[in-house]
Amino acid sequence: MNHTVGTAEELYQVLAQGGEITVNGTLAGLQAFTLPAGSILKGNDGSVLKFKAGQPGTSLAADTRLENLRVETDAALIAVGLEDAHADLGRIAVSGITTVGRFHLEATQALRADIALRGIHVEQADAQHDADTQRNGWLAIAQNLGLYAERHYAAAPFEVGEKNPND
Repeated sequence: MNHTVGTAEELYQVLAQGGEITVNGTLAGLQAFTLPAGSILKGNDGSVLKFKAGQPGTSLAADTRLENLRVETDAALIAVGLEDAHADLGRIAVSGITTVGRFHLEATQALRADIALRGIHVEQADAQHDADTQRNGWLAIAQNLGLYAERHYAAAPFEVGEKNPND
């Protein structure tokens, strides 16, 4: 089922139905939400998900795709995260995403996941109060996946994309 949304209220109405959801424009004042299993959330050119102050962003459930969106929340909060209540997360694909706020995919319950990341840009984030991030660095998982990032610290922008074989 395909849906196109232009307001926060429209987004909340179609989230329960799942399917492919296309965002037109800027959806402001959002509450945190989880993209349901098997769903796709994508934006048209310049589409933005802007969360209320103090609210984290979106969490991705099993078998989801997030594409071509700007996701904004407080810099210290998670803009894009992972909901890992299932042992098998299936395939999660994220591409063409810019965040203000942390990009944090951490699975503590899942035993299996196929995660594809391409074109992730963290414009601004603050992980100074996250002890694990400080100790292990932003890139521990990304480096294990053969990805690269331009910056290590949360205060500076960084990119995740395909590793350049010439580097």
